[in-house]
Amino acid sequence: MKDGWKEVTDKDDTRVYESLLAQYSPSTELNECSFDMADPGDAVCLLWVQGEPAGFCTLKPKGCWIEELSEQYTMLTLDTIFVLPQYRQKGHVLSLLEELMRRQPGEDLGFSSPISSSMYAVLSRFLWSHPEYRTKLWEIQHGGGEGDRELIWYNMRRRNLIHTAGA
Repeated sequence: MKDGWKEVTDKDDTRVYESLLAQYSPSTELNECSFDMADPGDAVCLLWVQGEPAGFCTLKPKGCWIEELSEQYTMLTLDTIFVLPQYRQKGHVLSLLEELMRRQPGEDLGFSSPISSSMYAVLSRFLWSHPEYRTKLWEIQHGGGEGDRELIWYNMRRRNLIHTAGA
């Protein structure tokens, strides 16, 4: 198995995802939330490092229907992400963000609200290194329609959460 993020494609991958999900314990100090199983229309990706499962993320595709709200996601949305503690701060989430932006040039990318403190730190580093995406990343509520989204770069500047490249 090659290292990196790979989309879940079979029952074995699903069992790995469920095992990783069971290991997650949110930190309220870091503004983390509990995760639930992915919805049927979600894309689930696993992070592999040296042949070992190291994390997962779930993505809501653009246009995916939200039954209880009778609306659709207006952009691809990173709904959940979890990396095991021993694999954190090694650039895995940055590589995922780069890949997601490369796969959909010119498109916006949503992040389900609330965004954890550690994810805000990663997003700050990403946007510092990639200023071309500062108007493309959104913190969204519901489907991310008008009035349900805030530009992440603006939120960071407003909350003074910008970290320099050396941080």
